[in-house]
Amino acid sequence: MVRVIYGDVLLLVDFCMNCFALYITGFFLRRRIKGLCLVGAALLGGIYNVAEIMLNTDNLLAKATSLAVGLLMCYVAFGGYKFLRSALIFFAVSALLGGLMYGAYYLLGSFHSDLFGNPRGYSYTHIPLWLFATLAAVSFVLAVVFSKLGRDVTDKREAEIVVENKDEKRQLHLLLDSGNLVREPISGKYVILVGIDAAMPLLSAEEIRALREGDAEFLLRRRFRLICATGVDGVRRTLYGFAPKKIVLTDGKRQAELDAYIAVSPTERGFGGFDGIAHPSLIA
Repeated sequence: MVRVIYGDVLLLVDFCMNCFALYITGFFLRRRIKGLCLVGAALLGGIYNVAEIMLNTDNLLAKATSLAVGLLMCYVAFGGYKFLRSALIFFAVSALLGGLMYGAYYLLGSFHSDLFGNPRGYSYTHIPLWLFATLAAVSFVLAVVFSKLGRDVTDKREAEIVVENKDEKRQLHLLLDSGNLVREPISGKYVILVGIDAAMPLLSAEEIRALREGDAEFLLRRRFRLICATGVDGVRRTLYGFAPKKIVLTDGKRQAELDAYIAVSPTERGFGGFDGIAHPSLIA
């Protein structure tokens, strides 16, 4: 039996799977991935997968090349900031997705039959379904473990970020406090709490006025989000947050683009000498 493989279809499938794996990895890492970097990394992996099948190689060199291509995909998508952690999460997520897809293929193959009602021959060649489920579960556990590795136990107490919004940039000195559990309710993303003075260069005069006066109608029209927070005094407050154009974490010579919201406190002008407060998980 000759099995025909269409290179363009295979490239499209691999590209979509790579995009999904990279997106899930970015979600675990709390990183914002640029669209061009995501497409480039996914296309790189897809082209290699097609070439690998066409060349029909299965040796140590091919396995080492596959590992190198995976690492290169991680670097293209996420850069060099905490690269080992990014790569481990990406490989774990890819293994999980691969196991799920192969398991689905097994289920479909098991019930596939020919015109005479007889099962196709390939349906007997698969390993047991329980083994696929076990491998998928292990991959999921590894993805979660590596995503949390070092997230809540970081020793850093402060961080420097550069926020860009409406062609304006502002460097903020943040206090890292695990007590800041505020999340944006729709996306579940972390929220950086900043004082109104720190946010002023990033917002228009009308937006600053609306924040001071609590003009919810105006702010919601400007795509601000309602964010509920509880202060150290136990009093619940409703803040207004926005997604800036870019948040860049600067760590020495390395940089990483973060995916978070900025919530402005109209009554706070400083947080113990810092411009704002963030959870350590955001920069881990």
